[in-house]
Amino acid sequence: MNYQKYASSLLPLCFCASQVLAATGQSNDYKISLSARSGMSDNAAKSQDNAIDERQDEYRLNVGVNYSNSQVQTLVNYQAVEQRYAKDSQENDAYLDGASSLLWGTPDSPVDLLLKHSRRTLLQTPDQIDITNNLDERDIFTVIPSARLRVTSVDTLILSGDFTKIDYARSPMRDSEREGATLALVHLLSATDNLQFSVQHTDVSFNHLSSADYRYLNATLSYAAQLRQFIYRVQLGYNKTENDSQEDDSGGVYMLSAEYQSGLHKWSVLASRQITDSSLGDGNYAGIDGFPGSDGSDTVQQMERSYMEMRWDSSLLCERCALHVNLAVTEDDYLAQTEQADQRVAGIGFGYHFSRVSRFNLSYDYSQREFKAGLMGKDYDLARVRIGYTYEFANPLRLGILASREKRQQKIGDANYTENFVGMNLTYVFK
Repeated sequence: MNYQKYASSLLPLCFCASQVLAATGQSNDYKISLSARSGMSDNAAKSQDNAIDERQDEYRLNVGVNYSNSQVQTLVNYQAVEQRYAKDSQENDAYLDGASSLLWGTPDSPVDLLLKHSRRTLLQTPDQIDITNNLDERDIFTVIPSARLRVTSVDTLILSGDFTKIDYARSPMRDSEREGATLALVHLLSATDNLQFSVQHTDVSFNHLSSADYRYLNATLSYAAQLRQFIYRVQLGYNKTENDSQEDDSGGVYMLSAEYQSGLHKWSVLASRQITDSSLGDGNYAGIDGFPGSDGSDTVQQMERSYMEMRWDSSLLCERCALHVNLAVTEDDYLAQTEQADQRVAGIGFGYHFSRVSRFNLSYDYSQREFKAGLMGKDYDLARVRIGYTYEFANPLRLGILASREKRQQKIGDANYTENFVGMNLTYVFK
């Protein structure tokens, strides 16, 4: 076990926590939990020909902080995980997932400073099996200083810088740095909605492959509204990349985000399209599908990514019931080669509260991966069923019993498997 890596992964968490303590000595909203899980897998290596029965243990620390005062806003949401495999079917691993942000300043301040960090575990290539040997870790560090000038009572001019560093644990070829600036004009239409026009220029440089460096340009017009039950934002524009060693690429860019809540129902939608690359990818966006992500190949590639997700949550069936349905579609059109990689995900979940301390959950998720030219990987389908029961003995102590079945079918090749897992977990919540 690489404990040095595990310890170093907690540094961003300690940094953000120290900022909160330095600011006030306390937070107005926090949640810390510690859990241990142990269970048996009948195919621990997720192999078609070499099924291994193995005990697998997992230890997890979750930390969440949401604090704000007149000058500082801090958000922290990390989970530190250690995984152990009794028969060494996979590499024992320790990693950190999550994100944090720290903002000095307010919307009315002439200047502010935003610091952000995120870390996410990813598959090294899109068609790999989800085992620790195939995972990579991506850190994204960002510093955004901003200055604003009130032009009129309803118009504000905002100039922002963006300095981003991206590091991979196992694929240093994809490490990159980004330096850019954005100029935006915000026009208030009313107390609940506004228009914004912005232009952006970013220089992207790759630490180990200078020939892939490029310039990114973006111009957009957006409309945003925040009503009592309906919050949404619509953005349309144009983006372009320039590279000295290859042809320029350009295309339309759009973004739609919306959330509507009424009575027993809640709907959320997110859709976007823009040019990105296999270093930045989706910027460590966690998504709603729960499947391990991958931002293209383990080499440096530009791609035009279209993404859409929808989720419906409802307690329509009964007062104690919770139902959700989610859909997500990702389409990556690679600009330097004739390849398009698509992923479609669908999921449904049901929960029932027997009492205040006892609940049951059942979920089914299905993912389909397709590679049009077969250059980035091989097509496969992945289905997963999970069932669980949780009982809260005392306010901070919870016991869970869980079972899952995962089946992968690759259309060409032998990367197929079926795995069944049964286990228990104990969670202590610090309040």
